[in-house]
Amino acid sequence: MKKWIIGTLIIVLIGASMYCATYFWIIPAVAKMMMPFKWNHIPLDQKREVVKSYLGTSITDQMWDVRGDIWVVRKSNYEYTLNVDYSKDTVATNYSIQYQFRNSFFDKTGTLVSKGQ
Repeated sequence: MKKWIIGTLIIVLIGASMYCATYFWIIPAVAKMMMPFKWNHIPLDQKREVVKSYLGTSITDQMWDVRGDIWVVRKSNYEYTLNVDYSKDTVATNYSIQYQFRNSFFDKTGTLVSKGQ
């Protein structure tokens, strides 16, 4: 009976450690590797037209009252969101890139990059 309890505890500990490693290390590492390539070089301190010509049309193009643009890209189980904020002169002042990973076992959201003034 004692061997059965020890064996069960070892299996549970191995399973828990694999879950934690996946949740806290593997998912964020893969998210950084799969991030859209153009998003590595966001042109800060540039006019909105320059940013849009580099990144393409945003999903908030018609709603300029939010004074920012949002791009969303889905890759496999990951969804990436790029938020670019502008000053009153439509100059890109800061941006952030978030990811969300979803599947049957995990649901994780995190920030990959946040730069600006």
